[in-house]
Amino acid sequence: MILISPRSSNRRFSCFLFVCSFSASLLFGNAALQRAFAQEDQPSAAGKKDSKTYVLKRIYKKGETSRYAAKMNSTMASKNGKEPEETSGQFETKEYVKEANKDGSFTVSLEFVSAKMRMNNAEIDIVSKFPLITAKCDILGNISTTTDGGDPQFATFFKSIGGLTNTDNSFPKKPVKIGEEWVEHSKVSSPDGKGDLETETIYRLLVAESLDGLKALKVISHSTTQGGDNSKDENTNWYEEKTGKLIKMVSSGKSGSPGNETTTTITVKYIQPNRKGQ
Repeated sequence: MILISPRSSNRRFSCFLFVCSFSASLLFGNAALQRAFAQEDQPSAAGKKDSKTYVLKRIYKKGETSRYAAKMNSTMASKNGKEPEETSGQFETKEYVKEANKDGSFTVSLEFVSAKMRMNNAEIDIVSKFPLITAKCDILGNISTTTDGGDPQFATFFKSIGGLTNTDNSFPKKPVKIGEEWVEHSKVSSPDGKGDLETETIYRLLVAESLDGLKALKVISHSTTQGGDNSKDENTNWYEEKTGKLIKMVSSGKSGSPGNETTTTITVKYIQPNRKGQ
């Protein structure tokens, strides 16, 4: 996931880019659409040695709708002794599977049902800024993105993210065991047009456990981005064992220069049917 620091001569525009980064992480996961692990064998209980292997697979079902609730908090430090600037946001999104084919290709849309930001103690409703985002993945794993409506600046950002190719690089080339790691490299255009952002992410399949009543696989990752504000972030994702659906994501990151850093935390939770968002 790429975190964009909301600090520039146009602070509101930069904040919008930051929110775009958050929503891209929700739609694409870690530089790819949300796909995860489907087990080959039953995983052992958390804390016990697990010698079984797991392969990557997100099982999409045409017509399926998944809702997510998210919270974001960002603190921008200041060198001149001023109080840190606080920014927060709450969002609810709806993911809809338009197509899911046996060859592995699929089409998924992401709609923002609600989106509110709080900056300088003022709350702003920005849901109208978000376009309807549609991502298509072909049989080779190449992703293309289109947008409909919303703010043109937001649309431009999503289109740049959607240019990712060979997205299976986000996943190990072979089945992995609990505790194993793999590395993914990605490059996208910077939202501010100032070159490319190159990211290295190290993943680890940590454990199989229960979360919110669902059998889940827990994956942790650490990312370093060169370019822009040279951000670093840590993510913990829980995926449903049966379908690979994202259940929860917790992300924390830092960007900017020493003494002038932005620290950000993002939490995303799957809203189970008949349950309210958190």
